[in-house]
Amino acid sequence: MRNGQVPHGYFRLALASPYLALGQPQVNAQRQIRLLRDLASDQPDLVVFPPLALTGVSLGDLNLQADLLADADEAEAQLAKQSDALSSALLSSRPYLATNGLSLRADLLDQSLSRAAWQLPVVSQERGLAAFAAGPSTQLLANKTFSPEAKEALSESPTEAPALPLAVFTLAPGLSLLASEADKKALAGGLALVYDLEAARLGQRAEIRAWAKSFSRTYACAVAYSSPSAGESSADGSYSGYRLIAEAGEILAESALYSSDTLIVDIDLDYLSFLAAQQKNSFAAQTASRTAVFAYSKAQSAEQANKKSTRGRAELAGQKDAPPKLLRQLDPLPFLPQQENTDTYYAEALELLSQALIRRMRQLPAAKLILGLSGGLDSTLALLLAIRALDKLDRPRKDLIAVNMPGPGSHERSKNNAESLAVALGVTYRVITIDEAIEQHLQAIGHPAGSFDLTFENAQARERTQILMDLANLEQGMVLGTGDLSELALGWCTYNGDQMSMYNLNATVPKTLVRALCQYEAERYAPKQPQIAELLFDVIATPVSPELLPRSDEAFTQKTEDILGPYELHDFFLWHLVKRGAGPQKILQLALLTFQDQYQPDFILQTLETFLCRFPQQQFKRSASPEGASLGLVSLSPRKGYILPSDLAANSLTHYLDQ
Repeated sequence: MRNGQVPHGYFRLALASPYLALGQPQVNAQRQIRLLRDLASDQPDLVVFPPLALTGVSLGDLNLQADLLADADEAEAQLAKQSDALSSALLSSRPYLATNGLSLRADLLDQSLSRAAWQLPVVSQERGLAAFAAGPSTQLLANKTFSPEAKEALSESPTEAPALPLAVFTLAPGLSLLASEADKKALAGGLALVYDLEAARLGQRAEIRAWAKSFSRTYACAVAYSSPSAGESSADGSYSGYRLIAEAGEILAESALYSSDTLIVDIDLDYLSFLAAQQKNSFAAQTASRTAVFAYSKAQSAEQANKKSTRGRAELAGQKDAPPKLLRQLDPLPFLPQQENTDTYYAEALELLSQALIRRMRQLPAAKLILGLSGGLDSTLALLLAIRALDKLDRPRKDLIAVNMPGPGSHERSKNNAESLAVALGVTYRVITIDEAIEQHLQAIGHPAGSFDLTFENAQARERTQILMDLANLEQGMVLGTGDLSELALGWCTYNGDQMSMYNLNATVPKTLVRALCQYEAERYAPKQPQIAELLFDVIATPVSPELLPRSDEAFTQKTEDILGPYELHDFFLWHLVKRGAGPQKILQLALLTFQDQYQPDFILQTLETFLCRFPQQQFKRSASPEGASLGLVSLSPRKGYILPSDLAANSLTHYLDQ
């Protein structure tokens, strides 16, 4: 975006709907020009006006008048010159008399030049559109110049921005897009500008929302939907001016009905390109058709083209500038649902994970469940999921053996919560202390006494795993893993220790969601079993800690988030890296925007460096991960997840922050 106003990779789109002067192209052009001047400070890349906004969709046979057609052509020339002055491209449409009859012509106007034009079919039940022909969609020659300097200026441009697949389509009644399947597939990674020519109808918004979400998700694109604005004739209908912008299945913005407010949204082109690249036939689709899809590149100045990012490691320290502006919502907790869907979302997540365990238990019908229960968040969630599975199978809860294995750093609060929860929920509970076994093992390998190093810590994790595995052999059981997605991403686990199990319930549950699911269960238990709810709330309030270093008092010696940084930041980084394909610089910029009121910029950068360093470095642990059902959000499974080699250097991602 120009002048570094927003992070790299976004396209700022505006959908305008000024009040229409029916049949008066010059008046409408002036209204649109005034609106463009009002938008100048927001610097949109493209401003889209409603269909036939220079004349009107309800004009009837007057659309065939030669004077009106000439007047509309001149009005469009005025708009083109305005696009040159404001450095914004425009999408304008007007009646167009071609050899095969009257059609709707849409022009992409940029720097006093019609960069692309589409002759669009009109299939409508509206009487005011009866004069239009229902011919095929055609891309016209895009070489109409509105000023003699335009072509020369464009030819001298030193560089251009990456090409954006872009096309204009019309909707027929019944939400049928008038486009070939090849043209739809060619939109992958791009923008579909959709004109609806029909009058408002009851239930219109819900229909359009569902269609736009489905279309943009299916074809990995953004959709900008625009209907006729107010000012059209009300002889046989009412025109609402409804507009909407969707991106890959998500509604980014929508207008109220009968509103003249302009929608302005930043579309994430990097994300759309990432999704398009995941489609196996995306390249073939983009080359299969040139009927309707135009590869639009916006000219840049040499200064803009050569400008380096100012968000690198060296420049960030002590920076006082405000973070760049972004016109879209950024979710600080992307793994959690929107507020209105929380109960359904959490219930569905718990059901999915417990049903996956049930399927594995049916494979091993006599197996007991073996679980290391520390009293922390992750093992507590695994406990709750295992109980759900046992209850659904009508098996006794005593078939779950919860084992607490206190060691040198175990905290009384965690141990007490583990025991109290196990007893209250009716599972089999055992305590197996590992202090003596650890001391003997460390002596045997020649570890120096009193050295509380990584060997000291990892020995405890591996001893606990050995106990669980051997107990599973003894009891004909199955060891349930508890490590969550955030820990897998950071490699915050011991190889062949807590990294290993026979089935990992939490494999695709990030820490922020683990906490939310435990909170949901606590609130569900509260009305009838307040004791269990109180224990769950205390687990949630306990600091996240591996509890591996000796303590001298009641305080937690190790707090994971003091060492690594907050899990809400790490989960944010993970979401944008894996789910949305964002690069390190972009992730940093988005984090600065999202968390500017919570954390200092240098702290965000430091935490991101930790994440980007550990994520590739710890891949070898994920490559040996046990099986576990995916929630469908983000997976790091070596069988169904993010593909990464184990031989990357620790700086393979962090060095991009210096660029």
